[in-house]
Amino acid sequence: MNRSSGTSAPPSPRALVARCLTGEVQAAVNDIRRRGLWEYVVSEACDAGLAGALLDALRAADCEPPEGSGSALEAHAEHVAEANAYRISRAARVLARLQAEGVPFMLLKGAALIGLVYERPGRRAMTDIDVLIRVGDARRVDELLTAAGCVPGPGLVREDFYPRFYNEREYFTPDHPPVRLDVHARPFRPLRYVCTVPPEGLWESPERAAFGPLRVAVPGPEDMLVHLAVHHACHGCAELRWACDVYLWLERYADRIDPQRVAARCRRWRVSLAVRRSLQHVRDLFGPGMVDAVLESLPPGRHLGERLVLDQAPHDLRRPLRGLVVHTLCTPGLSHRLGYLGAVLFPGRQHMGQLYPRRHPGWLAVAHLTRAARLLTRPFHRDNEPDGRAGFERAP
Repeated sequence: MNRSSGTSAPPSPRALVARCLTGEVQAAVNDIRRRGLWEYVVSEACDAGLAGALLDALRAADCEPPEGSGSALEAHAEHVAEANAYRISRAARVLARLQAEGVPFMLLKGAALIGLVYERPGRRAMTDIDVLIRVGDARRVDELLTAAGCVPGPGLVREDFYPRFYNEREYFTPDHPPVRLDVHARPFRPLRYVCTVPPEGLWESPERAAFGPLRVAVPGPEDMLVHLAVHHACHGCAELRWACDVYLWLERYADRIDPQRVAARCRRWRVSLAVRRSLQHVRDLFGPGMVDAVLESLPPGRHLGERLVLDQAPHDLRRPLRGLVVHTLCTPGLSHRLGYLGAVLFPGRQHMGQLYPRRHPGWLAVAHLTRAARLLTRPFHRDNEPDGRAGFERAP
């Protein structure tokens, strides 16, 4: 409350964008007009990559924005549509190679959602293409992508770190500009979930979806909901786009999602707290609906280890030493914890060569000292990655 006037504080632009994507669009537009917040709402929608979704929602409700705001939304939506079409076409060429060789894969997140809930490429921005493969196919996929001209991203701390301890590896297509493929061998990044979520978890009931000229596999409605929610929670529930993914997925597949089966998966995979955090955030933004039924069925998710991991996950890059401690202590299985700890503390020579490219007598010792200094000073750097990718696992 504004204590001087006794009136309530204006809603945030993020909340107004979210309301425009629900049945409350007319009330949200009235609020935006009354408070003169169009500029802020448009900026929030563009930053979130949802300009096209907002524009379509406004027009569907006959709520045309002011000329300047409408033009900004249209321009951003056109840019997103062109960028997404480019990424899809280039990635489809590479993924067709996997299909031709009989290597199974799935699409996750934005690449899967574009054709399933957003209906057209301009409604939601993508920065990369997320692909899920089977753990046993990691080496084969690496060979096929390399043969297709893809360039792998920086190496991880040890050759066996992916897929044993880390969930993904990035590749860049041989295009100009290149398209990034995030190839996941496991559904989630935190080491705890690498152990608790079975690698075959999302493969239980796949469905098919269009991806450019291809027909590809995607997780079923309940598996996709869990995946979107855990991903959202692991990034601190900070992105409006990822909250919108969860909300629209629930709306689109409300008649096919059984809350009890979702709860059973969460309990079996030990991700109840992550899903609960995500859904509570979605409800706060978008209001009641199908999300309530799923929330009521979820286990409480009070495990201290999962709570510590979720609190740490968004800050892995900025706080790598604390991340090492948290992920080591909160991961089930002594042998897995010791293996992870040994890999991080004693990385391979290839990784150290990327970190310290100069070669001279004693270069390896200098490389280790350089790495330690960077890790210790990482909290003071201003150019940290916003998505919290793990500092130890990525080459600096």
